[in-house]
Amino acid sequence: MSTSRSAHDPRCTADLGAQYITREPEYAKKHQSFYEELLSHGVLKPLTATIEGMAIKEGVENFVTPQGISSIVKHYLNESATGKNKFIKTEGRVKNQCSLEMVPFNTRKKDENAEILFEHHVTRICIKDGKWEVCNNTGLLDQFDIVILTIPVPQILQLQGDIANKLQMGLET
Repeated sequence: MSTSRSAHDPRCTADLGAQYITREPEYAKKHQSFYEELLSHGVLKPLTATIEGMAIKEGVENFVTPQGISSIVKHYLNESATGKNKFIKTEGRVKNQCSLEMVPFNTRKKDENAEILFEHHVTRICIKDGKWEVCNNTGLLDQFDIVILTIPVPQILQLQGDIANKLQMGLET
């Protein structure tokens, strides 16, 4: 999820990757509280425009993010400061499409905010002592209970470490 903004006019944005979000009936019920939260905070709004070539299916709803697709991640990072931590994990094998599952996550202390680092690129992900050990291009090494990958598949496939082996096994089965 990435939103590029014009240096000359911050109102001009372009979403790279997903330009809109589709909610199918099976996920509407399963993830209702997340959609309600994002809609009530203005992070999501119903898509009212017609997009040429878009397949219209019964029961399917489409949403846009007026502040850019990255506003979803920013919303949940802001929520991390309130102790209402949530995370998004992908289910299933790595393919062109994967489903999203949103589940509660409460290992962060209530007074602990999420730390955002710019120009840090993950290069290696390994499993060490039951935790994910993540190394980046600056040499910074840290351990996590959970790792969330939202980068394009070609970049995921460039990662080194145990994650590469796990992905390869998943692609072969």
